[in-house]
Amino acid sequence: MRNLDSKKILFSLMVLSLFIFVLIFVLKQPSLMDKDDPPASLRSMDFLTAAPCSPKRHVMFLKTHKTGSTTVQNMMLRHTDEAKLKLAVPVKKVLKHKDTFYFSIIRNTVNQMESSFSYFKRSYPAFKAAPSLEDFLNNTSKYHNARHLRNSRVKNPTWFDFGYNNRQNFSEEQYTKALREIERSFNLILITEYFDESMILLKEFLCWDIDDVVTFKHNSRNE
Repeated sequence: MRNLDSKKILFSLMVLSLFIFVLIFVLKQPSLMDKDDPPASLRSMDFLTAAPCSPKRHVMFLKTHKTGSTTVQNMMLRHTDEAKLKLAVPVKKVLKHKDTFYFSIIRNTVNQMESSFSYFKRSYPAFKAAPSLEDFLNNTSKYHNARHLRNSRVKNPTWFDFGYNNRQNFSEEQYTKALREIERSFNLILITEYFDESMILLKEFLCWDIDDVVTFKHNSRNE
């Protein structure tokens, strides 16, 4: 259970660094930001001034694993079709439009691990070999072979999805630096546990209608 507690603490740090940063921290602590190059989250908060806005057409969604991202993806695909927008995968990871809105979604690490273990039980060798999640967490070194390609997303999948080396052990300084990079690169980070609230925020950021962000769950487990 110590592993679960440490994962809860890690997730809390991410929520405080990413979600609260978007809603409160940016507005109350301007001295901590580079005035010449403010975070993407601050540059996109025009809706807080209640000024008229136009629906954003250039949007990039980073899909993460077992976070409810498939539900968000399907919402995006539906809007793309209804608004007659173009869907594309960038060449060499470069997006053409400078006004592109970047967002993603993260989840409580404990809930994500439980969901991943259940969903990928037959796919990941590390999960397949363990009789239960509790046994896997108590004997990680026994089941997890980091060299196996199909185990690449077993350890810290969120870190992997955001483009970082999840096989490497980071220092607190490196971890803080990475969070700052994410804060500057993304305009909004959704939180699975606050999904409805996150969708309202997304609606406001994108200047879309409420019907545009109505979602139906996909790939979710029965409780």
